[in-house]
Amino acid sequence: MSTFLERLEGLVSRIYSSPYPTPNLFKVPDAAYEPGGTLGHKIPKDDGYFSLRINELFLKDGRALWDTYDPMLVSLLDFLYDGKRMSVPFVISSELLKQKSNAAPHAVLFNDILVAGPHPFRGGNVAISLVLYKVKRDNFARKAMKFVEGVSSAAGVPADIAFWNKVGTAFIDGLETLIDLDDTVPLFGSRLEIDTSSFSGLSTSSWLLTPTNDFARDNVLVENGRLSIRGERGTQRYNSQDYVLFSLLGCSQRADESSLPFYALRRQALESVLSGEEGWKRAKALLLTLYQQMITSPDLTTHEAEDLFERYKGELLHTRDTLIKTTAMSVSEDQISDEVSRLNQATKLLDLH
Repeated sequence: MSTFLERLEGLVSRIYSSPYPTPNLFKVPDAAYEPGGTLGHKIPKDDGYFSLRINELFLKDGRALWDTYDPMLVSLLDFLYDGKRMSVPFVISSELLKQKSNAAPHAVLFNDILVAGPHPFRGGNVAISLVLYKVKRDNFARKAMKFVEGVSSAAGVPADIAFWNKVGTAFIDGLETLIDLDDTVPLFGSRLEIDTSSFSGLSTSSWLLTPTNDFARDNVLVENGRLSIRGERGTQRYNSQDYVLFSLLGCSQRADESSLPFYALRRQALESVLSGEEGWKRAKALLLTLYQQMITSPDLTTHEAEDLFERYKGELLHTRDTLIKTTAMSVSEDQISDEVSRLNQATKLLDLH
């Protein structure tokens, strides 16, 4: 039986073998992006995270064309994960548009959808694939599209890699079914492969994908993730054709550690502290296990794992200290002295450095 990754690789090949116009992929100059200083920052290997955000999807003939067709944007982010190449898919269709759309009189527009990440940057090339489809609206196509979008959304952002290993083949089946429909038409798409072995490595950047190039690149301006074009009448929102504006972003901390598997151990350790002396021993053992899981997690950088450990250790000590002080309010001075002595000893034992 083919694995999810093998099936996904085959699907990607099929997607790019489909005929559609050669698109225009344009890197937005750092100086043309506001606020200034947002782009061009290097994402350090093993010490930083990257993510992919769709800033805008603009569909020029939204109200005319999309009365009978539904849009579907397929995104694939390919990168090195846990020592292996991994592709993370995401599907944006009319179901998500209903929640995120900001409809203009003759267009369909949605903004700021995080489709992948943050993931630790482990080196190796990073590839971004985007393909925009129109899907003839009927009950079968709508159900299939709702299914594949639901699966990709259920995987979460950042994607739960273990989740994909369990249900990814069902997702591929649904997406292949959609693509095989006679009334599913690819409009335009592109694959961007970033060679991070070069001097520049992996840096934050913004990109514009359009079917054709009908504007002067020097006139492009992106303000807070919104595309405009400078012209004789000043700066105006661009609305001459369909486009996808997307960004590769970076950060030093993912700040969503509560979504990762090891986080439950933190809560168990805190609960153990509150159950007395035996619970305190259990809490220290849980903290050690928590540290081991964090430091070996493919979803965390070593730097953030160390920071989280110090924070969690501090939480346990503070909780223990508060518990003893509260208990001491109703016991004798000799008992207080004994408790303080045990606290000092426990603090030394917990210091794992």
